[in-house]
Amino acid sequence: CRWARRRTLAWSGAEPTGTAALRARPLPAGAGDEEEADLLVEAEGLRAGTEGRLADAEAMAAHLAMFLPRDPGRALVLGDDTGRAMRAIHHTLPDRARAAAPLRDLVRGLAGLSPATRAAWLSPSADLRPAHPDLLLNTAGRASAVLDIVRAPWRDALHPAFDAERVERVRRHLTPDGVYVLCLHLGWFPDGAPAAIAGAIAERFDHVQLWLPPAGADSLIVAASDAPFEADRLRARAAGALAAIRALGFATTSILASQAVVDREGTLDWAAGASGRLPSPRRLPPVVAERPVQHLSALAPHVAAPEALWEDPGSIEGDLAGRLEAHRRFLELLGEAARGDMDGVFAAAKRLTESDDPVARRSLETLVAPHLRAAREAMARAARGVRPRESWTEATRQATTARMLAPKDPDPLLILGDIALASNDFDAATRRYEEALALDEGNLDALFGLARAARARRDLVHAEEFLRQATRYHPRAWRSWHNLGVLLHELGREDEAETALRRALALAGPDAVGPRLALVEVLLATDRPALALAQAERAVQEDGRARAWYLRGRAHYDLEQYDEAEKDFRQAVLKDPNLVEARGGIGLVRAIRGDWEAAAEAFRGVLRIDPNNGAARENLRRVEEAQRAEEAIEQGRKPEEAGGAASPAADTPPPAAGD
Repeated sequence: CRWARRRTLAWSGAEPTGTAALRARPLPAGAGDEEEADLLVEAEGLRAGTEGRLADAEAMAAHLAMFLPRDPGRALVLGDDTGRAMRAIHHTLPDRARAAAPLRDLVRGLAGLSPATRAAWLSPSADLRPAHPDLLLNTAGRASAVLDIVRAPWRDALHPAFDAERVERVRRHLTPDGVYVLCLHLGWFPDGAPAAIAGAIAERFDHVQLWLPPAGADSLIVAASDAPFEADRLRARAAGALAAIRALGFATTSILASQAVVDREGTLDWAAGASGRLPSPRRLPPVVAERPVQHLSALAPHVAAPEALWEDPGSIEGDLAGRLEAHRRFLELLGEAARGDMDGVFAAAKRLTESDDPVARRSLETLVAPHLRAAREAMARAARGVRPRESWTEATRQATTARMLAPKDPDPLLILGDIALASNDFDAATRRYEEALALDEGNLDALFGLARAARARRDLVHAEEFLRQATRYHPRAWRSWHNLGVLLHELGREDEAETALRRALALAGPDAVGPRLALVEVLLATDRPALALAQAERAVQEDGRARAWYLRGRAHYDLEQYDEAEKDFRQAVLKDPNLVEARGGIGLVRAIRGDWEAAAEAFRGVLRIDPNNGAARENLRRVEEAQRAEEAIEQGRKPEEAGGAASPAADTPPPAAGD
């Protein structure tokens, strides 16, 4: 359900060859024609995305299929549901790439939503075949590289399954020094199965490398050939695709080369020690209903020396042996985490923290990221009121674990500060934010956190000081100027607030509505409703959120355009029934029209949502007095005999705004 809510269904259908659905995360307003949508394909029940760790592993495998062969020529691509591999191949321009694309309508949908995929598929070097990967493998001619993407151990109408016979078929279609690259996504494989697959490949090829994915431990890339792997050839080929390599997180081709961690001998040892077997292509494995297995943690004892992996390791710049040692420590850490040995995890994390190698740092970030994500998800649940006590406890536990794993990372401290602030422990929040600031001078979120804590203590002087520091450290960050402008508006310093907010608006561009809405409030506070209306009009067109409609109604109200004001207030209530300011605005317009009953009901609606709203209570009292006075006049009595005289409704206070 969460997946369906985040994305819009772009296409779904069934063809004789299989069924699939394509969903897209909507692009922001104003996105350019070449901007890529985040796409998700569900083909025969298996999901694959164009973004994320699995997609990056596929792109890396595709690059290796172009970099590793001695004579790059035709590439055969199997299982590329999203076109991400073909996009990567397009960067290196092979002589010809032939890919299996069983569903034609899915191909059309992907090409229509992804300009990069369309360019790769429409390239003269591309050859899409509407055939199952197994059929294409059986009928294709010789290729210098076969790229095989396998997401699950079972076979279906669109995906192959790995078996021993498959390796022989691949060998028959490779040139004598061609390379087989298997990108194996590990989530659905039972314990021992990836080792058995890698072992089956190692038994049939003279040279094998096991590669770690760009991030995480969700995938394994196997490269196999009868010719040795040359590091100098990899470096020379990758030099022509540096932008694509860097997009995967590899600053240099040497760092990319260090992702190869296990040689053929180590692969055979891993397979022998795992006691696993090739999974059945016709049966769902038990892991489908169990916790996923950390397959890669078992690779730690088999990390090879550079000379075992490469024919010419000396051509790789930097300390290749040191990088491989960092990978080994990371794999050990995964194993300790899987076994629940947190003392071992923290000890291994400490060693990674003390390393200056970028590979070690990225490995540590990979380990810490799930804890940070879990902490933020727990905080979001708590904010929605979903078991708040348990959710806050879980958020604290996850953030504390992340802090212990990465004591030099400010992110866990920022989360702990947010938790303390939500608990009204302002002193603890301040300490956490200050610790984060000490680790990362000028950290924007830490400065914002200190400002929020100061505002919560009513210490507006220090709140302003922290926000001004944010503008000095990050003069081009629109949030810095926006938050400063909002605070200055609350302090009644409208000229300074307007200057800050206009700067925020200039930096934010057309898509950030927050600074524009805050500017509307300043313009209304300084009695410039015509200018406020112009800005509010743009906010409604760009975003259409409830507060934009409400503020446009405020501008119409101040211009005495009451019909337009009431329409805007009602639209705001439709979008957010709990926006009490808009309900109060309806009451004010109805009171001006003399519709006392409708006005009274509007103010009662405010009080049902916010029983302590003093302005609504006062307005309701005045409207009821006016209603009684009118009834008295109609009955021929004096208004004072009915308990009061008509009086104009009190104006509602301007809404509060903040970061």
